[in-house]
Amino acid sequence: MLLHIALCRKTLKLTAVATAVALALAPLSALAEQERGPPVLRDTETEQLLREYTRPILRTAGLEKQNIQIVIINESVFNAFVADGRRIFVNYGAILQSETPNQITGVLAHETGHLAGGHLAKLHEQLAQAQTQMIIAMLLGAGALVAGSRGGNSNSGLSNAGAAALAGPQEMIRRNLLSYQRQQEENADRAGVKFLTATGQSAKGMYETFKRFTDESLFAARGAHVLDAPVSGARAGAVNGTLTIMVGGDPSLRDRVTPLLKSYGRLIQWMGPVGSGQKMKVLNNVLGFATGQIASIAIETGVALGLDPASLVAVLESGSAGSFALHSLLHNMIPDPVFTAHAATMIAKDTELFQQVCRRGELSPTVLEQLAVDRIRHPVPDVALTTEQHVAAIGETRARAATPLGSESPR
Repeated sequence: MLLHIALCRKTLKLTAVATAVALALAPLSALAEQERGPPVLRDTETEQLLREYTRPILRTAGLEKQNIQIVIINESVFNAFVADGRRIFVNYGAILQSETPNQITGVLAHETGHLAGGHLAKLHEQLAQAQTQMIIAMLLGAGALVAGSRGGNSNSGLSNAGAAALAGPQEMIRRNLLSYQRQQEENADRAGVKFLTATGQSAKGMYETFKRFTDESLFAARGAHVLDAPVSGARAGAVNGTLTIMVGGDPSLRDRVTPLLKSYGRLIQWMGPVGSGQKMKVLNNVLGFATGQIASIAIETGVALGLDPASLVAVLESGSAGSFALHSLLHNMIPDPVFTAHAATMIAKDTELFQQVCRRGELSPTVLEQLAVDRIRHPVPDVALTTEQHVAAIGETRARAATPLGSESPR
């Protein structure tokens, strides 16, 4: 009898709680969130830029006169969403992690697809319908449980059927909602591509962004994470544990990977999302190439002005113009044609990678890039500087074979 009463009370309580949650909890939670509001970032220049990106898309979507606002959210996660019919919310993480303007434009086009399709209102309707279905199913299931318990057997077929009636519809409704949301996302993708095409813009950025999401999700689902961490400092840095490490990836992984990185690096610098380390690496290398090219031009200019070559290189290396690139040029490249040929190959490879990064970022060619390109064709100065002159100029007493480990070109 006590079991019967307890089961009845539990069933009635479950029904009441389920009804209360379905009818009251979600709206109250949404209201509380709405009152609290998301953490908004205000930056006039960035907001204006996003409006410029979005304006032609909204015009094509027929939403230009709807006074759609772009709101930047203070969240580092790559995300964007619409929460009503008037605003597109963009996390600052989406702006920072977009490799090209075309990628963030693709995100804005996708969200505009949600607005144009009225997806938020339709989702609310779908949720309300699912809510009603859930309540009916739970009431029917609870009734079957009560009826079964009154029969004096809590394990009866009617009680079991009631339990199944409580659990089954929940899973079915959940799957239906997920399917509906996936369909909305696909519709927003198609609409976004349509808007971009109509405005003469490429949909490549949208594809690249969502492909990155897919790849990262596959790793995360297996408990794995992706970081890129190229180094600079040559062999000496690796041997002495003093390399500079440029890391790209999720900063929340910092504490987990720092002990490993510290085993061979002194400066560990987090540059941004995955790929940022490689960008910094090629930029660092190209700056070294350009510096070496300027040094070659300076040496040629000094010789053309009639300066003594030995005195010229002595002053350049010991004065304020001294640099790693100049040192490598004087001690490695000029004396050693074999080393120069190898270095020229590496310069060509890294310069090409730098150009690819810049073109993907829609950057125009710069003087820095041109200097690196010139260095490929002109790795050493066109003057007769012998190894003996270098030794005399800087007081060297040992041949290049005895040069300390790490004096090779910077990598």
